[in-house]
Amino acid sequence: YQQAFICYGPHDNQRLLLEYGFFAANNPHSVIYVEKDVLRTHLLQKDKELNGKLSFLQDRGFLENLTFGFEGPSWRLLAALKVLCLGPDNYSQWKKVLIGLPDSVGNERNSLDLASSLCSHLMNENQKVLQKIYKLMSNRTELLEQLDLVAKLRVE
Repeated sequence: YQQAFICYGPHDNQRLLLEYGFFAANNPHSVIYVEKDVLRTHLLQKDKELNGKLSFLQDRGFLENLTFGFEGPSWRLLAALKVLCLGPDNYSQWKKVLIGLPDSVGNERNSLDLASSLCSHLMNENQKVLQKIYKLMSNRTELLEQLDLVAKLRVE
């Protein structure tokens, strides 16, 4: 054989870069992670049950690996958003939502609106960071290679 092909599995670019030192352009497994702090800033702070909802999700591992992919928000992210959008009279539905049972039309709409808001916020933040990177690239030529890699990963 003239070539060897290595399959690294279905990893997003962050994992490829951290574990193998490269990333793939147009990677179908690329995702954007939603951190808990970003999630918290987009929630209604006047929700008196917010801390309880966050604790509920944290205890069940639903505040980890929240992502947006090419096809939109992950099931895990949508499930967490549905729980976070539940009103005080719907707390009994928390467990039903996490196992994928149907939810009210209003809560579905609220969770999709929140997902859209989160996605827009992350895209805007990414643009701001890219502008800073491009500015650094023009000022810090000794870091050009590293900054170029970071910029390419952010564009991806």
